[in-house]
Amino acid sequence: MSAEGTERTDASPLTDIRISIHICLPSGRNVTVSVSPAQTLIELRKMAKQTFGRGFLQLLSGGIILSPDLTISSAGLKDGDTLTAIFQASNLVATQEAFALWAINGPVIAWGDPGAGGVCDCDQLISVQQVVPADHAFAAILTDGHVVAWGDTESGGLCSDVQDELTNVKQLVATDAAFAALKTNGSVVTFGDENSGADSLLRSELLEMRSVVKLAASCGAFAAILVNGRVFTWGKAEFGGNSRDVQHLLWNVTDIVGHRRNSSFTALSDGEVVATWGSSRCCASKEVQDRLKNVKSIDCTALAWAALLEDGNVVTWGHPCSGGVVCEDVQDRLNRNVSKVIATDAAFAALLDDGSVVSWGDPDYGGDDAEVRDQLTDVVQLHAGYNMFLALRKDGSVVRWGNSDAMSNWEHDGAHLKVEPHLKDLQDFCSTDRSFAASLTNGQVFAWGHPETGGSNRQLQKEIWKM
Repeated sequence: MSAEGTERTDASPLTDIRISIHICLPSGRNVTVSVSPAQTLIELRKMAKQTFGRGFLQLLSGGIILSPDLTISSAGLKDGDTLTAIFQASNLVATQEAFALWAINGPVIAWGDPGAGGVCDCDQLISVQQVVPADHAFAAILTDGHVVAWGDTESGGLCSDVQDELTNVKQLVATDAAFAALKTNGSVVTFGDENSGADSLLRSELLEMRSVVKLAASCGAFAAILVNGRVFTWGKAEFGGNSRDVQHLLWNVTDIVGHRRNSSFTALSDGEVVATWGSSRCCASKEVQDRLKNVKSIDCTALAWAALLEDGNVVTWGHPCSGGVVCEDVQDRLNRNVSKVIATDAAFAALLDDGSVVSWGDPDYGGDDAEVRDQLTDVVQLHAGYNMFLALRKDGSVVRWGNSDAMSNWEHDGAHLKVEPHLKDLQDFCSTDRSFAASLTNGQVFAWGHPETGGSNRQLQKEIWKM
């Protein structure tokens, strides 16, 4: 580094014509790179990434984000020009045994079990809009509307049979082992396991329908809102693929909530729940449904649901052991304004306006916070993994509770001791069955836990350097 604090690096291979481009961070740190006008901004971004040690960068010229597909020349850059590099907000998603990290209009990296999506073709996944996980596969919508999938081929990790139809896609949802893609013309394409909703018999009907405005998925079925506000469903009948019994209620539907860990759907019309269907263990009674008005948000465990209302109250339904029934002690603690409700696979936790937390459901999935209750004060962030909860306090300290195996995996090889001090800057958190990943506001990313399911930070950092 020179006296002015500027670093310099050269690109390779060398060409006859070279120009110098200065890249600066908002902090003032900067680097000068020597490049060929024929090189792409992707290559320029990689040089900056290697210098600054961060994976997700956007390059701006005059406050305008430059497309990474452009060459130096086609972007209009000249010798001596200065670009600004900013860290992109990154997103984490997970299958059961692998992670994917991505940023809008940025690349995707994956790590963990290769059979569950832990390996992807980075050259195909340069510029994405969304990444969606099934249990053992990922699928991504690219900025040009195409879809790329990877992971277990029998669970949707390969979409070659319908690849030509996966164009102009605007929404992607997943069951446990299948994907459905909504195209801009209102038609739908499915791929993956036919037993999980990728029904080849419906293929021509879905493509010809051209009237779908929104999709949702349960663990084994899909639901589509049509342009007239009616609902069309397919997949396993017992998991919501058959909505015949509630069709008379499904008028003017504006939203459907489903999740690949749950076997039912909830339909809403302008914030009011109008119907639930699927597994009988997960459906709301008429008494409960009558209370489900002015709904702000909904989350679910595998067998239960919880709705946060606009007035700060919480309404639950479903299997009692999975959080569908709130005991009197918990209800008393919930009788304060709730700002957020989240779920593991079998328990719920609520963040209250006063910074305290209330949890209920299966104790082995975080439903009992008794051991850490006195620490759950001044909480500013609340996150959920597969079978544990994570709370971040105003002072930067971390509180976690849930499954004992999850706690052991968290502390595997002492990696948490290096990670926890940084979580005060947490931006996103995610977990597989036995591992954890966190992205920070400064662009750093950490992974820890069981190495075979994505808990290897070394593997993560290796993938980041490939970007």
